[in-house]
Amino acid sequence: MCASSPEPPVTILGNSEHPEHHSLVAGDDLILECEMSRSNAPVEWYCDGRLLKPDSRTHIESRGTVRKLVLTCLELSDKGEYMCDAVDDKMIILVKVQGNKMVI
Repeated sequence: MCASSPEPPVTILGNSEHPEHHSLVAGDDLILECEMSRSNAPVEWYCDGRLLKPDSRTHIESRGTVRKLVLTCLELSDKGEYMCDAVDDKMIILVKVQGNKMVI
């Protein structure tokens, strides 16, 4: 009888109990990365509980064990709680977006 052992739970390397904080300016690009314990780990990205899908400003990349979310040309409405959800582990990143500085 040949029973395969289940794979260990996926973990996010370097994840801590406390959320990360990022403060950016409108117009900047937001780049978030999570490094997984396995290269085949499925990951979903959320902002304030809403599943993020690739579009003209949202790019989701997967290279080896690294999962990356890139959000280009940040807007004030992009602030919020971002989550890298790897089923067995989650990482929270709090993002603040400040208005552009006026140049006179």
